[in-house]
Parts: sequence; C-alpha cells; structure tokens
Amino acid sequence: MAVASREEQKTYLKLVDGEELSMSRFDTGGKSIEKGLKGFIYGERGVWRPGDTLHVTFILEDREKRIPDTHPVSLELYTPQGQFYARQIASKGVNGFYTFNIETHDNDPTGVWNSYVKVGGTSFHKPLRIETVKPNRLKIQVKAPERLEASAQEATITLSSSWLTGATASNLKTDMELSLHRVNTQFSGYSNYTFNDPASKFESSKE
Repeated sequence: MAVASREEQKTYLKLVDGEELSMSRFDTGGKSIEKGLKGFIYGERGVWRPGDTLHVTFILEDREKRIPDTHPVSLELYTPQGQFYARQIASKGVNGFYTFNIETHDNDPTGVWNSYVKVGGTSFHKPLRIETVKPNRLKIQVKAPERLEASAQEATITLSSSWLTGATASNLKTDMELSLHRVNTQFSGYSNYTFNDPASKFESSKE
C-alpha cells in the first residue's frame, strides 16, 4: 500500500497488480517544446460552412523573448485533399496574439482542413472542420381569423418564423395549405338538438 501523511492525518491507498487504471487509451506523453516556443491555435467556432470566413487566432508563448514583436507569423491552410488553399502573414501581434481571417467559397470541399502556423522555424498544427451544417429548426406562428365567412372572397392569414436561437428567419420560401373538413355543430346545453342540415353535402378539400 501507499501511505500519504501530513501532520496527524494519514491516507492509505491499496496497491494491487492488475487493478491500476490502463493508460493505453490516454495520451500521457505530454507535449514537447520546440526551440523554447509554445503555441495554441483556435477559432471563433468549431465548425464552419463553405463560404464562411475563418477567423483563426494564434497564441505564442515565448518566455525567452527570442522572437521580436515585429517577427512575421504565417498561417497556411490546406484542403481535406491536401491541396494548398491560402496563406496569410501577420507581422505584428498583441501580447502574443495573432489573428488571421481567411475567406472560403460556397463550392469549397467539406471535411477536415489543416492549418499550419509557422514562426521562428517552428510549426504548429490544428485541424479545422468545414461542413454543410443543417440550419437550426424554425419556430412558426400562424395567425388566422377565428371565423371565416363562406361568402368572403379573401381572408388574411399572417405567418411569422424565427430560428430557435431567437433570430428572425426572413426571406424563406413558404408553402401553405388550407384543409377544410366538416365538423358536427354543437352548443352547450343543447346536446339533444341537431344543428347540421342533413340535406347539405360537403366534401373535404385542400387549397
């Protein structure tokens, strides 16, 4: 067993061969620091659509101050097929932060793209995912008159839609159908009476 003690407190941990946690499924190798530089790449979101602008930020940690503030930092972007797509250079960062804005096109391929940031002879990598994400679901409200006159030629029905996130969903194609069905007319307190004309005929229809 393993015993950990501090002052008058002690903790015991039983050690049995074969019962320890397996490390085969976890990356326990750590991260090596190249040339005294550490870097981190992140975007403003996790997934982009084709045609979006990729806003990518790179954070550089240079404790030894080997890289001057005006040293250029480049970002290269490659498609999922490994083809070179774009390259940008940032010559000035703010407190180690460098920003890149890369535009994509609507017909660009989807999948996992690869970005590489190069600075001071060191390269940092981060995959970027571009997919045709389905839009959020809609919240639809339809307002119609409580009573439609049979003799009326027109009736005003208002439809409003918004994304579930709260944003207004405008300029969307809308198809509306009106279904007419016959129902039995009843009034409270007059359940023994028949108010429908048995001689009349009505067929359900859609408009």
